[in-house]
Amino acid sequence: MKEQSTRSLLLGAAFLMATSAIGPGFLTQTTHFTQQLAASFGFVILISIIIDIGAQLNI
Repeated sequence: MKEQSTRSLLLGAAFLMATSAIGPGFLTQTTHFTQQLAASFGFVILISIIIDIGAQLNI
């Protein structure tokens, strides 16, 4: 049981680190698409930034 708990803890930590590493690249790509699609994509950027900040604060 203890080995499974440790494994679960490590997988959770790895997942959080992976998602936080993806954040800046995702925001950069989103900025590129916004330049092409103009203001219609601005709301999506705002939501993604709020979600990214929330994820970073939880880590």
